[in-house]
Amino acid sequence: MSDSNEELSLPRILSRYEELTLMYGDPEVAGNSARMAEVSKERGQLERRALAYKEVLRLRDAVAESEAMLEDPEYAELAEEELARLRPELQARTATR
Repeated sequence: MSDSNEELSLPRILSRYEELTLMYGDPEVAGNSARMAEVSKERGQLERRALAYKEVLRLRDAVAESEAMLEDPEYAELAEEELARLRPELQARTATR
């Protein structure tokens, strides 16, 4: 990978992390200890940021779903409770980036 991990955008970091994870199942990689070590090292360098970004995406989706539920009177109260829990968590995770 030519880019420094520091220079990659979060979507690219997540994409590369997932690509590297898939490489574990590739027989050519699994059968080559040097290549497996390279893949493992790079994946390890990306893991913390990739998983943190993945969690932010999950929280954004959950907030959007709960906001959509506000339109339904039957689910509005539940949606408010969920939003009260999700929004601060999302804000805390995005503030630390």
